[in-house]
Amino acid sequence: MDCDAGHMSVSWEFSEGAISYVATAEGSNVQQCSANDTLCDITDLYCGETYTLSVYAIDDTCDSAESPSITRRTASCIPQNVHVQLDCDTNDASVLWSHTKGAVSYSTTAEGSDGHTVSCVTDNRECPITNLQCGQGYNVTVTARDGVCDNSQSPQFVFHTAPCAPEDISTSLNCDTKSTSVAWEESDGAMWYITTAEGQDGHISLCNTTGTSCHFMDLHCSQTYSLTVTAMDSYCQSVNTSVYETETAPCPPQNVHADSVAVTAFVTWEMSNLTVWYTATAEGSDGHTATCTTSDTNCLIPDLHCSQTYSISVLAFGETCSSLQGSSYEIYTGNTERERIFSNIILL
Repeated sequence: MDCDAGHMSVSWEFSEGAISYVATAEGSNVQQCSANDTLCDITDLYCGETYTLSVYAIDDTCDSAESPSITRRTASCIPQNVHVQLDCDTNDASVLWSHTKGAVSYSTTAEGSDGHTVSCVTDNRECPITNLQCGQGYNVTVTARDGVCDNSQSPQFVFHTAPCAPEDISTSLNCDTKSTSVAWEESDGAMWYITTAEGQDGHISLCNTTGTSCHFMDLHCSQTYSLTVTAMDSYCQSVNTSVYETETAPCPPQNVHADSVAVTAFVTWEMSNLTVWYTATAEGSDGHTATCTTSDTNCLIPDLHCSQTYSISVLAFGETCSSLQGSSYEIYTGNTERERIFSNIILL
């Protein structure tokens, strides 16, 4: 067999009196070749077939009897219908193909776009290929072996492994809009990304993008959110990255209450989660403003102007941002001179 050309070269010993010869190969089809010497090539034979070969000699008048015959097998057929079943969770794959006539065994090779190559040898019509790299396109070929010609190679089949998991996740909190931005590095093999934010209160928000950042406008205040970024292609998704946590801005303090004693306001409120400190502000009808800052849930605002209506509000401050402005509470400060006279009357 000439494995590269796909034909048989037939030779024999010189026959006394012969002018020419005819070699015959008989199998599913019959092919012949003629020669004036003792060698000729028989072409157009079917792959994976066993042929019976014989030669007869010719002179000017007669043909000789046929020579004793021999049998030979042609090169195995080319593997067809090659396809791949990929396990997206492990990036392991199985290569499968149709029965190949004449094949005794098969070798499978998968070469990645990064040069990574894996191979497998089997006598079945399925070969597992493991330890594939994420986010790579692989060219797969299957070669049929028959023990003589081992070069019947299938056309290439191309498949892609699951995209790589996004890395280097970072977050930032916009204090003006109270939105949270998530960014990451581009992943090999990714067509788009899904970012999931899950809060301690059970709130879940999703963001889809073809870029490498997402912006969440609907996260709840005073929550720690667990973030995961998943890379997607048309068939698989990456394994989620390690969970990344971020905190949102504190919620506005609730149930703000204030009492005035002369020109001092005593302000209380409920605790707001993830708050480092609070600032209570008193804004008077005459434009005067006074504040107090504390890590507790109450404080005194002294030195207010007398006989004024003050609007009391409290802001909560986290590690990065403050809360939105919450509801306010109004108080009216007393007349200092009138209170002094009233106190003297009582003393008398």
